[in-house]
Amino acid sequence: QSLAVVSEVSLPEARKLPLGAALMFKFGSRPAMLIHHPDDQWVALIAVCTHLGCTVQYQGDKDRIYCACHGGVYNARTGGNVSGPPPKPLERLEVKLTETTVVVSRLPKTA
Repeated sequence: QSLAVVSEVSLPEARKLPLGAALMFKFGSRPAMLIHHPDDQWVALIAVCTHLGCTVQYQGDKDRIYCACHGGVYNARTGGNVSGPPPKPLERLEVKLTETTVVVSRLPKTA
């Protein structure tokens, strides 16, 4: 019954991610995405639509995250739900850069 909860993932290959690109990766059992924005900002989100659980995609040309299942749209920087059926934002993850890798971790729970 004990499922190990993943709290951190190291992505050395992400250090080479070009500006404006996104990398899909697994955060535990869930798909997640790391976005390297054109202004060099890094954002990581759980890539599961809050509507019905479809996997979302980053659309860099439109600077948004899109769910093809029912047309849900999210803010590519905050994960906020912008339009369509999604009831809540995407779950954000923390991003830390080191010389050799990108470390993505669960945000500390706020009480």
